Amino acid sequence: MTLPGPQTLTIISGGVALFVVLLTAITIRRARAKAAAASAKAQAREEQLIEQIDVRLAAYAGRIESMQAQTANRIHDDIRGLQSDMDWLAGERMIDEAINMARTGQQAKDISVELGLPLDAAEAISRFRKH
Repeated sequence: MTLPGPQTLTIISGGVALFVVLLTAITIRRARAKAAAASAKAQAREEQLIEQIDVRLAAYAGRIESMQAQTANRIHDDIRGLQSDMDWLAGERMIDEAINMARTGQQAKDISVELGLPLDAAEAISRFRKH
């Protein structure tokens, strides 16, 4: 049996080196493909989570807007009630003041101008000032 020559060993070692390089390149490509797939999967999961958060936030914002509208309506109703009460109180005081002015002998026209009452209302109060 004859031992291989130096050229044969060089060719064989070159082939083995080429095989190792090729095997390494294939392994690296597979690792990159797995990493890319994992990255794509992770990105898809993140996008899904973001979408879920967006849906939840939109629902929460809708509930907040609804509660704000209800609160605004209640406040508006309360203000309207307070205005009605204030108008009634102002009207009562105005009539009391008009009666007092009529009792002191002031003319209906003066009462109307002073208190902002319609002239016919001031005249009616003046007619009944003694009572």
